[in-house]
Amino acid sequence: MSIREFDLVLLGCTGDAGQAVAHTVARCAPKGLRWALAGRSEKKLKDLAAAVEAKSGQGNDDQVKVEWVIADCSSSDQMHALASRTVVILSLAGPYALLGERVVEACVAEHTHFADITGEVYWVAAMKERYGEFAARAGVCICSFCGYDCIPVELSIHECAHALAADDRLQKVECVSSFTGTGGMPHGTLMTMLDMFTLSQSVLIARGLWGFLASSERMHAVRSVLRSALPFSWSRATGTFTVPHVMFSITTPVVHASAWRAGFGGLRFVDRQRVPGIRGLDTSVWTLFGLVPIVLTLTLIALTALPLLALSLALSLSSSVYKAIERALLRYSYPGDETAVVTVLTTATAASGAVVSAEFECAGDPGIWCTAKLAAETAMHMATRPQTLPKGFVTPSAMGQALVAHLRAAGVRIETKRAAPHASKQE
Repeated sequence: MSIREFDLVLLGCTGDAGQAVAHTVARCAPKGLRWALAGRSEKKLKDLAAAVEAKSGQGNDDQVKVEWVIADCSSSDQMHALASRTVVILSLAGPYALLGERVVEACVAEHTHFADITGEVYWVAAMKERYGEFAARAGVCICSFCGYDCIPVELSIHECAHALAADDRLQKVECVSSFTGTGGMPHGTLMTMLDMFTLSQSVLIARGLWGFLASSERMHAVRSVLRSALPFSWSRATGTFTVPHVMFSITTPVVHASAWRAGFGGLRFVDRQRVPGIRGLDTSVWTLFGLVPIVLTLTLIALTALPLLALSLALSLSSSVYKAIERALLRYSYPGDETAVVTVLTTATAASGAVVSAEFECAGDPGIWCTAKLAAETAMHMATRPQTLPKGFVTPSAMGQALVAHLRAAGVRIETKRAAPHASKQE
């Protein structure tokens, strides 16, 4: 694959999501892939390597031998040394606004491809502004948003676009997500959300989101955010009640940016999440089944708005409150649910009136195991095909049909169907 020591290094992999990624790579890596763990704690790396080796050896004669490397994200020298040894780094240490820049800078300088599972759009915008031209000139692929946050929605939309005639283009897209099983979030994600509650960080995030998008896409994205943020709505395409998708503030700018690059900017996009347990009820909101969930949702919003505002003010004005919550989050852990299943149903309408639907299904809960599967497979795809990767700062859809084919071969179900123009139901 290359003359470097490793094809893939998992950096910052001792957290909940990182451990899941390590186990996924051990289970799914193609024969001959040279990969290693990396982080700042020797004890945690040794423990994780031993756990991965032990699990890989259960019922398997070909036990995985896991290598590990000490590397601290806060050390520029250590990041350069690590990047020079591998073809691809998959960075799993968040918040990326605190821990990510030295990794990106080292990868660009050492001509090493990079992937991450961030949802920090404003951070990606800042990194692209600082290192984008250098990465493109160096032929380096910097691919963010490789987890559940964006891959299911973004790839589903681009699969719908791919199914259209060459002279047609997408105009309207609805995505509705659902999942079975339990759910939680990685520690890094919770820390990012904590920062979002501070007023100064909220302003920084808003400015970063604005800078992430082409000027022609910004108002389209604002309208998409407003549509996605509706407290409660009915999806005719999927026959379900929906609420805002928990990740819509991340998927919306990413979808608009990638749609613009793919030639179908100005997309009318909405990202929703199915309300569990009430599928197939009367579609009219003017019934008990229709009104009660809406009233309950609006009541919940009213009851939580003031406490959230109070929390935001407390975090902004008192560092002691922020540090107390930060210490509490350090004790938080969620190992994930491998038995869960994530599904995203996408319905897209083209300029011609053609309707295309896509169904994306991946095993695992959204925050840990689904993210681990998608990130691990994307990184392994990059490590095994480094010469074919797009250059500069990209999102997963820039890898096109090659990545889709890799995910399908790895067990992720991605199916598209095309209906007749102006059809009320999919065939």
